[in-house]
Amino acid sequence: MRSLKVADITTLSNNEKQAIILLKERLEQNFKLVKLIMFGSKARGDHNEHSDVDLMVLVEDPKTTEIREKLSELQFDVIMEQDAPLMSTIENYKNWLEEKDISLPFKDNIESEGVEIEI
Repeated sequence: MRSLKVADITTLSNNEKQAIILLKERLEQNFKLVKLIMFGSKARGDHNEHSDVDLMVLVEDPKTTEIREKLSELQFDVIMEQDAPLMSTIENYKNWLEEKDISLPFKDNIESEGVEIEI
């Protein structure tokens, strides 16, 4: 998996870059953020004008309904402020490493095509 600063990701528009920076800041304020990984068409470079930015959020926090709802709220606010299409998924980092309650094809896909956004 590659690791890049948001500014160096050429597949993102300026609005998308600003949205990721803003979301990352809000994630750090609300969760114990470990990694933020962009995956999907924007990471692969085969996106089109209708593509969203797919993000995997890995945190130390347990994955609960409250955590997922908070992520949705933060994401919605950033989407509205930046007019950038984000789609985030959150997982507990330990469970991610141990492949516990994780879809392995999904994880393998993220790890092979993903771009870790430097925190």
